[in-house]
Amino acid sequence: MSFQHTLALQAAIFDILSNDLGLGSLAGGAVYDEVPAGELPDTYILIGEEKALDRSDYTSTSTRHDITISVISNQSGFLIAKACASRICDLLVGQSWVLSSGNMRSFRLVTAKARRSTGAANRRIDLIFKAFIDET
Repeated sequence: MSFQHTLALQAAIFDILSNDLGLGSLAGGAVYDEVPAGELPDTYILIGEEKALDRSDYTSTSTRHDITISVISNQSGFLIAKACASRICDLLVGQSWVLSSGNMRSFRLVTAKARRSTGAANRRIDLIFKAFIDET
């Protein structure tokens, strides 16, 4: 198991999400790994918690990464937040990945939860993904 791949995974996710024109039109290119101080955009993407687990066996060295990506929006209803969540899945699931370290074997959505947060004003969708990264 190597924790170094968490940096490569986060950098790749940030790069893919922040450079996509479709997601940019929905969330204005607002992709963060920490909520910045000050006024926030109406809709933004937050690369959140991650857990790394050793999944090595006698034939390979592998790590499973459980990572949460959230869409937070103060737009009325869930339409914009769900459009962002859908685009994130289109961009990340089933695509060819190039990481700066390790080899992405698979990346899949495990669960998604849409809810109102911080009173009824904000909408939040948490997407939980599993990534399997092999040593190269």
